[in-house]
Parts: sequence; structure tokens; C-alpha cells
Amino acid sequence: MVMEIGSRTGRRMLLSGTRALVIDGDLRDAWGLATTLRRLGFRARLEGDGQHMLSLLPAASFDWLFCDVTAKCELETIRRVHRDQPSIRVVALVRGGKVEDLANAAYALEQGADDFLVKPIQTECVALIVLALKSFGARR
Repeated sequence: MVMEIGSRTGRRMLLSGTRALVIDGDLRDAWGLATTLRRLGFRARLEGDGQHMLSLLPAASFDWLFCDVTAKCELETIRRVHRDQPSIRVVALVRGGKVEDLANAAYALEQGADDFLVKPIQTECVALIVLALKSFGARR
């Protein structure tokens, strides 16, 4: 199936005001994804690790979580978010090229992630996943 993702302006309007939290220990990757999300209309915030974010979870003020899952504690973050705040959309971030990376992506999906992105992340891939998840609605 081919999905038309529309103009950048249309995407920005659709996602305007949507709050995203990016958890990634690699600051360069985190800034790059946050910039991409802002171009798509998100209000993006950065965190270095999920452990600090878990303490904020009861008062979570974000709609989407983009979480690097190279560290096992971040997989726990995904599991807890899925359990405690099921309305938050979760996208796991993995490095590409190794079997372990895809295994981490599969495990993140088992723990409640809605989808995953392979680094280096391209703007159009982010847009496709976000719009698909918004369009196809219900969580599993």
C-alpha cells in the first residue's frame, strides 16, 4: 500500500502542538530527531535517559515517546509507558546493520512500542510512521 503523506505544511498542521519526548543518550542523534519532529509540527523535548523520565510518568505531558533502545533500561521505559500511560505513542529507535539491533527492535515491540525507526533517521521515514500511526488509530 502506498500512502500519500501530503505537503510539509499539511503535515505540520496535522501534528501542530503534538508533544514528543526524545530519549537518546547520543546527543547528536537526539538533536537531529528533535529538529525533524519540530519541522513536522511537534513540540519536542529531550531527555538523556529513561530512568529520569519514569519518575515524571504519572504527570506525563507528552503524546509521543521516541526512545533509543540500545540500553536495557530504555526497554523498561517502553514497558512502563505502555503499561501506565497507554495513550502515549511509542517509537523505538535502533541502530541498523546488526542482528542485535533488530532483536532490540523486536523486543521493544513486544514491550509495547508501536513501531521503530532505524538510525540514521530520515525525515520522510519519521513522517510516514507518525502519520500512519495517527491514521490507523487504535493501539494494539
